[in-house]
Amino acid sequence: MKAKKITGSRIVKSVLPDDTANHKIYSVNTSNSLGGGNRTKRITITGIPGSTFTLLPQDQTGDVYSFNHNTFGGKSPSPLRGVIPPSGVFRKTINTGRSTQVQVRVQSAAPDAITQVITQSVGLKQLTLGVDGTGLSNYTITGATSHVGPSLIDGASGVIFFTFVVKANTEKLVNYVRAPRFNYDASTPGGFVLYDGVAFSSNELAHNYNDNGIQLQSDFKIIEAAGWETTGFKIPKIVVEAPNGFGEIPDASIGHSTWVSDTAIINGAVEIGDMGNENLTVNLMLYNFLEIL
Repeated sequence: MKAKKITGSRIVKSVLPDDTANHKIYSVNTSNSLGGGNRTKRITITGIPGSTFTLLPQDQTGDVYSFNHNTFGGKSPSPLRGVIPPSGVFRKTINTGRSTQVQVRVQSAAPDAITQVITQSVGLKQLTLGVDGTGLSNYTITGATSHVGPSLIDGASGVIFFTFVVKANTEKLVNYVRAPRFNYDASTPGGFVLYDGVAFSSNELAHNYNDNGIQLQSDFKIIEAAGWETTGFKIPKIVVEAPNGFGEIPDASIGHSTWVSDTAIINGAVEIGDMGNENLTVNLMLYNFLEIL
């Protein structure tokens, strides 16, 4: 979490620890914690030298950090009573262990009783891209059925390259109706629309609109889970290859294209621009743009 921006000039002066009327804490910063079993978090507190404060970290269970034993959940929790040094910057590192969340509280001794609280998830999170054939039959996915992205701290970026191979069963063909689409808002829980299966003979806009006129804006579905909205990502390009195919090559325009093949190979990449504080699963929904004939 970034420190609050301070406007104007700051005059750094020293105060006595018992001169609480002139104490001042300017900001509190904490670093992200890496994954693994021996994690640490750096805490930085800036203020007027001599200002006193109480530092009280807690984990997701409410256990208070013991600065005597450098751990959460000890028999003798002990907050830290600190003083801003002459440099104006106080630094402390705590061991977060395997905590999944850390809340850092700083209570100023000043009369205004300034309290700053920072809550951060701890550990690395991942985005998983899967494939879902709900509505389709007579096919198999050969090879990977999901791709797991890199383990990332909050706010970090990464890329997932994916390939899904859809193979029609014997005496069947894959009809690649149109190019896959991605729209973040139309992929969210409550925003995603699955094709209703109405045939082209009854709906000339099949696979572009449902029979009741709802447009299919995205073929990717975010699987609803706590914290899904904290991750930002995009899918800039998706390429579908159809070995042994013939017919009209489809695109993302309105209409019904026909390009049949025994196999459709779907390639692309997910660009994670801002990993959130929970794991996230996104599924490519094949039924929106493929048919099995």
